[in-house]
Amino acid sequence: MAKKKTKTNLYFVADRSGSMNHMAAEVIGGFNAYVEKQKAEPGEANLTLVQFDSEYEVVHKALPIKEVPELTSKVYFARGMTALYDAVGKTITEGLISSNAGELNIITIMTDGAENASKEYSYEAVKALIKRAQDEFKWEVIFLGANMDAREYATNMGIKAKNVSNFDANGAGMLNAVNTMSFASSSYRSFASGAVMDSNMVAFVKSADSSTALADAYTKIDKDSKTKV
Repeated sequence: MAKKKTKTNLYFVADRSGSMNHMAAEVIGGFNAYVEKQKAEPGEANLTLVQFDSEYEVVHKALPIKEVPELTSKVYFARGMTALYDAVGKTITEGLISSNAGELNIITIMTDGAENASKEYSYEAVKALIKRAQDEFKWEVIFLGANMDAREYATNMGIKAKNVSNFDANGAGMLNAVNTMSFASSSYRSFASGAVMDSNMVAFVKSADSSTALADAYTKIDKDSKTKV
């Protein structure tokens, strides 16, 4: 059976508010590791990188994954407050306009704090956008949160519980968050393209919506990798 040629649009929405300062180096290293992993995955993919604080900045827009350069401290540095709703709302709105039928869209939202500075998008507007993206266009929305009950916060916005994970607000926690995000993205890309998947990926993608699905899947694959060392 021939593999499907599914184009993937990856959206990475990164919090750069002042509270992220002590994790800035880990965010940069983690993002670069994520990109390298996605470059190695089969199939065509474009990446949009957005960073936000009190303002919204598009660093890369639909850049072919093979052409994404390393992120550096000249580009990503912490400042300002957390305009989370504006960042998510603008990114999904632009993605719905620019993506085509049959493409896989995966947006990952990473933040260490709750909304406190948005001016254009309300909670209700973002929740409606997320519902439309997931239900009508089959987007996968991944939420990684620290310093909050990420599952409650994200599911209240309509994000599937299986795509939500907490992380500790420190270097090790950020590393786990990025590894989790990479695992989820690779799982969805492999499934969409018909590529061979290991049992952990299959179990995650096909699992029912569960508040611990992503964490459980990554924990298992992490343990499996350590037993092979």
